[in-house]
Amino acid sequence: MKTKKCFDICKKSGVFYVYQAEYNEQWLPDGSACYPITGLPMLTEDSICKLYDINDTQRNKVCVQACRIYAYLLLVEVITDCLLSLNLARTRQQQSKTNGLQN
Repeated sequence: MKTKKCFDICKKSGVFYVYQAEYNEQWLPDGSACYPITGLPMLTEDSICKLYDINDTQRNKVCVQACRIYAYLLLVEVITDCLLSLNLARTRQQQSKTNGLQN
């Protein structure tokens, strides 16, 4: 999958995690798989927001995180963490919609 397509999926879900592995490899999970990021410099939370036009208002509504993973951290744990974050983001979106309807 192309990196932009994967980032588009993340933007829609509201969760951006970029995992940085050994040897400056970067991985982007979308909730069901992890894709290598190639052709981009090492990403940070700020650079992700700049690269994908996430303004301060949108940033408060999404989860953006770039973090380092190590060889002993299994990829299964990474994907599980991402899935939990996606569920949390969806719950927040639903609560936000509910609160908007109640006001």
